[in-house]
Amino acid sequence: MQSDLQQEAHADVQQRQVIDYLIPRKTVEQLSGLSRATIYRLIKAGKFPRPLSIGTGSVRWRQSDVIAWQQSLSQSR
Repeated sequence: MQSDLQQEAHADVQQRQVIDYLIPRKTVEQLSGLSRATIYRLIKAGKFPRPLSIGTGSVRWRQSDVIAWQQSLSQSR
């Protein structure tokens, strides 16, 4: 019986961890250490996550995409 409760608690924790924030370009620059020009150059080359359009002239990145990109850098070295 206790293992069922543990499984339910684990599933509940996993659901809460799914929250993904949309972050603006300035935050992406700070997290990545890249300039605006470099970010867009890498996007064009297919080497950086594409932003989501959230309205006229406004874009945001999924925080999880930027983190995954950072992790892929450390794995490729």
